[in-house]
Amino acid sequence: MSTEAQFYLAKERWLAAAKMARTEKEHSKRRYEEDKEMGLIGDQNFEQWAAMNAPGFMQAYNEFQAKQNRYDAIAQAYDPEQALAWKQEFQRRWNETYFGTGEEKGSNFIIITPEDDE
Repeated sequence: MSTEAQFYLAKERWLAAAKMARTEKEHSKRRYEEDKEMGLIGDQNFEQWAAMNAPGFMQAYNEFQAKQNRYDAIAQAYDPEQALAWKQEFQRRWNETYFGTGEEKGSNFIIITPEDDE
């Protein structure tokens, strides 16, 4: 069973990784738009472009996913009811973002945490 300390440490690390991934994503999106304006992109979407041109973002996003998976596992062991509630809320937010009308629609790089404003 996970302890309270393990739970909060995993959450802290996950949220820090989310912050870093968001920062890298914003930076990479600016670079993508600049390259697009200069005609260097062709018909690539951001996800395709990032895989080849944004290693910092890709590393930060992969780290975010790893920390999220670690948090999910510890949360499940520490407080299964809370973990299930978050899983359901996460899925709801993810669906709204992925299938919605905003700029993240269809994105493979969605970053969602409990601290996000809705």
